Order: sequence, then C-alpha cells, then structure tokens
Amino acid sequence: MWRKLARKWWFWLGLAGGSLFVLVVGGAYVEWKITRTRGEARRDEAVRRLDAEQPGWRAAELCAARNAALPPKDQNAAERALAAVKLVPASFEKLKPEDQWWSGLKPGVLPHPEDLCKSAPLYRECGDAIAVARTVRHLPRGGFPFQFAEPDPFRTLMPYTQKVRVAGAVLEYDAATLAATGHADEAIESCHALLNCGRGLGDEPTLISQLVRMALVALARGATERTLGLGEPTAGLAELQAAFADETMAPRLTYGLRGERAMMFLATQSIDDGMIPPEDVAAAHGLQTKTRGGALHVRYGMIVYRKYLPGQQATMIDLYNRMIEADKLPAPERAEAIDKIALPPRNYENMLVYLLIPTLRQVAGDDTQTRANCATAVAALACERYRQRVGHWPGSLAAIPRDILPTVLEDPYTGRPLLYRPTADGVVVYAAGPNGVDDGGATLYPTGKPGTDVGFRLFDPQYRRQPPPPKTPKPGEFDPTVLPDEPPPGDEP
Repeated sequence: MWRKLARKWWFWLGLAGGSLFVLVVGGAYVEWKITRTRGEARRDEAVRRLDAEQPGWRAAELCAARNAALPPKDQNAAERALAAVKLVPASFEKLKPEDQWWSGLKPGVLPHPEDLCKSAPLYRECGDAIAVARTVRHLPRGGFPFQFAEPDPFRTLMPYTQKVRVAGAVLEYDAATLAATGHADEAIESCHALLNCGRGLGDEPTLISQLVRMALVALARGATERTLGLGEPTAGLAELQAAFADETMAPRLTYGLRGERAMMFLATQSIDDGMIPPEDVAAAHGLQTKTRGGALHVRYGMIVYRKYLPGQQATMIDLYNRMIEADKLPAPERAEAIDKIALPPRNYENMLVYLLIPTLRQVAGDDTQTRANCATAVAALACERYRQRVGHWPGSLAAIPRDILPTVLEDPYTGRPLLYRPTADGVVVYAAGPNGVDDGGATLYPTGKPGTDVGFRLFDPQYRRQPPPPKTPKPGEFDPTVLPDEPPPGDEP
C-alpha cells in the first residue's frame, strides 16, 4: 500500500514539475517572441523613415556613392600624402613627440641653436618626403576608397588613414624648422599643406578618421601660430585663412556619424543573423570567452539576448539620427541639443548600445574644439594681414575691412562673436572654451581647462623670435652654471 502511495506521489510530483517546466519555458518563449516582435516593429519603422528621408544610408550604398565622388589620384590630397609617407625615413618615425626641438617652447620663442644643429641630419633625411608632402598645399580635396568589411564591419581595416598622420608630422617638422631658420613664407606653405592633409581625408565615414582629421587641423593651427611668432610671412596668408575658414564648418561629425550608423546597423544585423559569432563580439569588448564555460555562457546568452536585438537597432538608429540633426544646429544650440540626447538605461537589455556606441559627447566636444581652432586661426591671420597693411593691430575684429575678414566668426562655445584683446606684447583672438566663460585670454589651453580659453596669440614684431630660455639639465646631467662644492680630483692647487 505504501509503495502504491509513493508511486502515486512521485507521479503527481513529476507531472506537476513537468507542467511547471512547460509553463516556464512556454512563458519565456512567449515573452521572448513578444519582446522581439515589438523590437522588430520599432526597427522596421525606423528603417522605413530613414529610407524615405536619407536614401543610400546603408553601409554598401554609402561607401559606393562616396567612392564614386573621390577626386582622381593626381588631384587627391590623401593619395599625395601617402606618396610622401612612403619616402619618410624610419629614423623619423622613431622620433618621439617629447624629443621634437619645439616641444615645450612657447610661441615666439626660438629653439636653442644646438637643438637645431642636432636635428639637421634628420631634416636632410626627410628631404624627399617633405618635397612631396609640400605639394599637398595645392590639393584641398581627397580621400581613400573605403568599404566596410562584410559581414563583420568590425574587421574593417584603415591602414592609410593613420599614415596620413605621419605626413602631417613631417610637415609640422618642416614648418617649425623653416620658421626657426627665418623662412616664414615657406613655413606658411607647409602649414597650409599640413591643414590639407587633414582636409584630404574628406568624408571618410568613421569617427576614427574624423578624429585623425581633427588632430591634423590642430597641428596646422599650432604650426601657424608658431610661424607667426617666429617671423613676418607675407605670402600665402590669405590662402591659408580661406582654407581654415572652409574647414571651420566642415561637417566632420556628420561624416563620422553617418558611417558609424551604417556600420552599427550592419554589425547588429550580422550578429542577429548568426554571421558574427557572439564570442567575437564579446572578445572585442574584453569579455571572457577563453574557457569553455565562458564561451557557452556568451553563446547561449546571445540566444536569449536576440529578443532585444531589433529594438537595439531601432535605439541606435534613433541616437545617431538625433546626433546628426543636432550637428546641423548653430552654436550653442548644437551643444545643448547634444547634451539632451540621453542614452537608454544601462541595463542588460541595452548592453549592445553601451558596447558598440562610442562616447558621442566626447567626439562632439573634440569637433567643437576643432571649430574653435579654425575660427581663431581665421581671425588671427586676418589680424596679421591688417597689421601688415596699416602698421598696427585692429581696434576690434569688426574693424577689419571685409576684403580681409569677410565675417567675424562665432565662438562655437557661446554663439557670440569671437573674443579679441590687446596684450602687453601683441593681441589674442580666442573662444571662451567648454565652460563658456571669458577668462580674458590670458592663458590659452587647447582643450579649454578651467580658467583658460581656446585661442591664438599674436606678437608685436619686436617680440617675435625671442631667445630661448636657459636649458634645464636632465637628472644626472652636468650643469655648467652650478659650481661644485669641492674641486674634482686632480684639480687641487
């Protein structure tokens, strides 16, 4: 009897457990299906709107249209820069930024003669590369043919984009050396070529490429400020000013965001279709998949996570669309609109958004800084041209004739006109910086640290080419200006 009761108890317990399992699994599947269906509806609507408003936005179509519009190789700044890089000696590529003779020198201050002498052999080695790189000055447009790798766009290679930075570094070296040795006009030509190296990347559709472009623009601005601090160039100023003006409002951020939007949509679709192994996605972002348990966890986790993928695609499209629309606004509405773009809650559902989307606000801040660099360079070059024409600095930027400065550009941080002030040794043109506060232009810092501004300093002619400061010996290095406490052995009287 007891055995019969036990068998019945186990039967009903098994039946109840099996029923519960079916209910749980069935309920989970129904919830998975409902969540995915809702996400698909959101994604399909986002895609439909994008197809109607911006046809050709997908990766393959975007790249094909862009590649078809590239200038021929002989008129392409990027291709010419690459030709120069092929001639750069290995000794130059080993040169560290802190070892450049102008590193740490303020604008308007000459290098130590021995530093120039030490750099002369390397400068001669770079002669062939410099000769080719200088010709980029005549090529304002460019770009490399580009195609996102399919089905995995994360494997897209961009070897040439980074090489353009090497061409820019060679031109910065050339401009600095020419300015220090009294060849200011030639230095301005190299500054212009350096700027065109950045502009020559054109509308390459990745944020990495546009960040490289911004970095080259910053080098060009710095090289121009150094050149004007070490001499009085008269040729090429108007042309360089016009090039900086063109670059001021170039939609660098939009170029990068359009490409990233297409790439992320392709990537998430490939993940959803199983064409990119989930282990690859996890490994690319530092998640542990080396152990069998870790790999299984990622693989089966992705099966569950696929219910969120269509919704994540819709969220990403929306975020990129809002950033692109914000980029069209004037300052400071642009920055305010970008700040209002909120990422979704940081939870499991939105994991891919946080893994795949870069720090958009940081990139937008870099682009605003580039606008400030360009705008202040435009105004500074106009001030220098005005001084050379009439013999003194303008009373204000608005007082500069329109044939020299067609319009006073905006401070991209405030939306108001750029700031301008006389100093004890010249004038300064500046923007308020990220904090939006006018700190007087006394301290200029490229990234606008608190208490500083972003700008361009110009010196009166008598304050240019200042002698270098005394050298500070490195630790352990003999300092001839310090007398020893005791005479060295063998020198006793």
